[in-house]
Amino acid sequence: MDNEELLDERYSAEEIVNDNELIKECTGSIEERIQSARSLNEAKLIVSDAYRCFMKCDSEIIPLFLVRYVTKLFEKYWGESK
Repeated sequence: MDNEELLDERYSAEEIVNDNELIKECTGSIEERIQSARSLNEAKLIVSDAYRCFMKCDSEIIPLFLVRYVTKLFEKYWGESK
């Protein structure tokens, strides 16, 4: 079995579409929501909710990148790691 066949089996077009929709669901306006949070605790709650959303993703890699992205946004606006 060549690499293309492995890729086709592992990542079908349907899964890619589902992952794209999930990414939009989890990260839609996330930067604005983190930035406009009224308190540190509210910002942490927004981040925690996003992390839970990422765990619905079938991919093992996508959540890792999304967690990193959201963590950097949190640090950008709130100056400390979650």
